[in-house]
Amino acid sequence: MSFTSSLLIGVGFKPAHFEAVMSDNLAAVDFLEVHAENYLGAGGNPHRQLQVLGERWPLTIHGVGLSLGGAEAPDASHLDRVRQLLRRHPAQLFSEHLAWSGHDGLWLPDLLPLTYDDAAFLRIAEHIDVAQTVLGRRMLIENPASYLAAG
Repeated sequence: MSFTSSLLIGVGFKPAHFEAVMSDNLAAVDFLEVHAENYLGAGGNPHRQLQVLGERWPLTIHGVGLSLGGAEAPDASHLDRVRQLLRRHPAQLFSEHLAWSGHDGLWLPDLLPLTYDDAAFLRIAEHIDVAQTVLGRRMLIENPASYLAAG
């Protein structure tokens, strides 16, 4: 499968639905998307499921925890676990949200919005460069988190 086709159908996979996904006829599905943070552990059932899914469908992996828009560079240990995941389960695409979710060692379970200024732009570009260098691949950047329309 190639992501150059004009129309592809993907489904976001949730581990709780593994049995249903495997028993249903999902012939119309071209690929599955999984969240990176569900697979950053060393092994076990999540990785066994992902292996089986990857044999049947192309995978895309989407991250939400690199905090690319944060004041600090992406967390090196988190980035390394994502790198290991992408090596273990090769994905057609890797994407990450453009947001921030942590500062000074405090991590929040949210995708927080960015400021729209030159300093943020330069910082984000540097963080994306760091992440792509460590991962050894280009990544897609999903739209920035936003709560209010800018006046």
